[in-house]
Amino acid sequence: MEQITYLLFIKRLDELQTVKDRRANATGTPDPDPFFDEAQQDLRWQNFKARDPEIMCHQNLPTVHKLRHNEQITEDDLAGLEEIFLAEAVASPEDLDEVRAAGGLGLFVRTLCGLDRQAAQRAFESFIAGMHLSASQLDFITLIVDVVTKRGVLDVGDLYGVGSPFHDRAPGGPDDLFSLEQIDDLKIVFIGLQSTAKPTGLAA
Repeated sequence: MEQITYLLFIKRLDELQTVKDRRANATGTPDPDPFFDEAQQDLRWQNFKARDPEIMCHQNLPTVHKLRHNEQITEDDLAGLEEIFLAEAVASPEDLDEVRAAGGLGLFVRTLCGLDRQAAQRAFESFIAGMHLSASQLDFITLIVDVVTKRGVLDVGDLYGVGSPFHDRAPGGPDDLFSLEQIDDLKIVFIGLQSTAKPTGLAA
């Protein structure tokens, strides 16, 4: 199995297990069929990538540095990254085709490697500017930054639902804390985070 396929596989398993864990905690009923038992916790993506994030995410590469720091990438950036992945057998041509179809290599690497925390905080500065946030609102935004730092991108739909990490703060989603106009402004921030991971035609 190519490395990029394996990383995608264990990341998805970990996401599914996280949802199962939250449901088990909410109901007080242990998960009868976990993907990872106690002896396999080191294999979970959240623990696996933390062991050596520089090697896992090639953060020494300029394109990955851009993705980690929410800087706009270009077509040339991605082409160079694809060449490296192919040369080092990190991915096969078929893997890259699959990743392109699923949203692109830039978003894929961003979701694997996450976002630099300071970059995530800067992304929300325009949203927070001029607002007098309540303690609950500030706590919610801080959690958004935490999740974006880990996941790399986020969608407004991720803020809703029992399986969402935001459910304990706002069971009804951001509607419990923010106006519709403010939620629209959040959408703009989320779209901006995704757009920097999608290439422009001009070299930076």
